[in-house]
Amino acid sequence: MRAWIAAVVSMVLVLPVEAQTAPEAGSKKKNIPVQLHWSELAAVVTGQKVAIATPEGPRVEGRVIAVGPDALSLQIRSKGETRIPRTSITTLELRQMRKRGSIIGTTAGAVLGLAGAVAIDIGECGFLTNKCFPHKPVAAEVAVAIGLPVAGYFLGRWADRKNTRITILPDTP
Repeated sequence: MRAWIAAVVSMVLVLPVEAQTAPEAGSKKKNIPVQLHWSELAAVVTGQKVAIATPEGPRVEGRVIAVGPDALSLQIRSKGETRIPRTSITTLELRQMRKRGSIIGTTAGAVLGLAGAVAIDIGECGFLTNKCFPHKPVAAEVAVAIGLPVAGYFLGRWADRKNTRITILPDTP
């Protein structure tokens, strides 16, 4: 009976991970390349989170405040407002998050965690009997009941990420 429970729990944990990491799963939405002129950039990225690799220094991440004719203004969590010159930016990565996957993943994990905990209890103690040893399998039940919702949350959060790579095209006169 323990082997059956272990097999069910491992299938519940492994199959969603394999489905999400398959090459064709989500590949169309994860890294979408887009080409824009600087004049079109403001409508797309203002108020959004972006990551920029500048030639002068490290990668900069923050929320776009404004796109001016000569620079991009970012609100960076640790530094405050920073201006990055237009000449330093050739590509940037737009990072968008939804919440739907996290909610669905957590809910599914909670349902599966509760079912797993009940299955462990039935497997160890019997169905509607009181044949449990004094050391009831509480640790395994708690681990499954908490672990599956947490795993579901992080899988859902991973599925909710959408990165769009924007290449800046030169403006034509």
